[in-house]
Amino acid sequence: MLTGSATVLPSDEISASLTINIEDPEAASFSPEELRKRLTLLPDMLCWQSHWEDEALNLKAQDTLESQMMMALDAAPPDLDLSDIPAELRRETVLHHLAKQILKASGKVRVPAIHHEVTKNTSTGEICRRAWSKPETTLTLRNIELECRLGRVVPDIVCEAEDEYGVIMPRLCIEITVTNPIGEERKARLRKEGDATLEVDLSITGGKLILTQFQELLVEKVEFKRWIFNSEASAALDELTRQVDAELQQKLIQTESRRKWRSEVLAMNPNEIGYQYLQAITAYLQEMDQRDGGTTNALNESIEAARQEVMRQADMLHVHGYFGEISVSKGEAIKLLSRLLSLKHDRGIGYRESTGFEVLNAIWQSQAINRSDIPMYLAAARLWKIGLSEKQAQTLKSWGDEVRRSIAENEVTYLRQPRSDSFLKLLFPDLRETLQKTTGKALQAVLRPQRNQPTRHDGFLSGPELDRWLEDHPESAPMWQHLK
Repeated sequence: MLTGSATVLPSDEISASLTINIEDPEAASFSPEELRKRLTLLPDMLCWQSHWEDEALNLKAQDTLESQMMMALDAAPPDLDLSDIPAELRRETVLHHLAKQILKASGKVRVPAIHHEVTKNTSTGEICRRAWSKPETTLTLRNIELECRLGRVVPDIVCEAEDEYGVIMPRLCIEITVTNPIGEERKARLRKEGDATLEVDLSITGGKLILTQFQELLVEKVEFKRWIFNSEASAALDELTRQVDAELQQKLIQTESRRKWRSEVLAMNPNEIGYQYLQAITAYLQEMDQRDGGTTNALNESIEAARQEVMRQADMLHVHGYFGEISVSKGEAIKLLSRLLSLKHDRGIGYRESTGFEVLNAIWQSQAINRSDIPMYLAAARLWKIGLSEKQAQTLKSWGDEVRRSIAENEVTYLRQPRSDSFLKLLFPDLRETLQKTTGKALQAVLRPQRNQPTRHDGFLSGPELDRWLEDHPESAPMWQHLK
């Protein structure tokens, strides 16, 4: 039979003993060593009924459990009473409470960047765009108050804030949400108060968090934070909208002005515009000659004024269909007209040379120009009868012989395309026949053996008649090339 007893000593220590009563006479003769050797405890039959450190161990286990629950954000802090909170809402309440306490203790919070862009399109498809941005920054929080009523709203945190650039927000409201984001009605009330308001939406943090992670996310991260209202950003958006609307209105005025101007230009005689354009080009080139020649009274202002007049007249010609993809460009026109004006007036205009022949010689020697135009320049020089010495006349004849030889031998060096002819005929009516005779096809027809061309009987032009029409109407030529 096994019995136990315990005695409490004056030192409050417990002295425990077990007594084994054995009725077997043989066992009575065993020594203590033999008894201990033969004594075996069966674990399955044993169970603690009490322990001398039960209370201390229970307290330690409870503390460990509460600490782990606090770290896992599953337990309420000591200053939070959850007795009236339903079980399904307790974790949300804990997160909400801890977030406020963490921000208050930290005294800082990282906030997201703000970007505004306003874009509107005009009736003509032009885009008016303005943008404003403020990078993310860390706010230092001061005078922090929790659950402070402001009019009809009670933000979770109200404080004064200052960003990294020294910009102070006299009052910043921070709203912390866990499962239910702030509704539009509440947002409207917060905006109406006019204070900067930041929402911290914990519902999108995702997964389980421990306290240290929660603190880092709340203070340092910006992924789940958004501005409900920011007075600086709101003012910037208003200014962007004002600027875009002003630009849009200005473009509408410009469009209407341009339309009216275009109508007026279309009502004008293009021949008159061409005359004024040629006068403007001549004046501009002469101004440039004075500057390049070192004359001190040619001021940059007068050169720029002359250039602007050239561009103004060129724009008017453009309205009438001159310049563009199928014609000479405005920049090419200045170089082309410099050569032709020099030949027409038998002196350098836009060239430093003194005579028309010297300009023609510079054209012939230059490797920078398109040599396919040289037949036109040679023919123009003969038409306008530039002054020639006997030697110069021989040189001019040798150049003509070289052009004829090249074309007769099927070379393409001097085969001119008529892309600029309608433009040149407008400016130099006396050059019309010369332009027709110096196109690549016209020169080939004269200098290369001709093959019989079939005559069309479907009412359309063909052969030389079609070629002449295409040369006279280069803007329409691409649509009728298939007739050739």
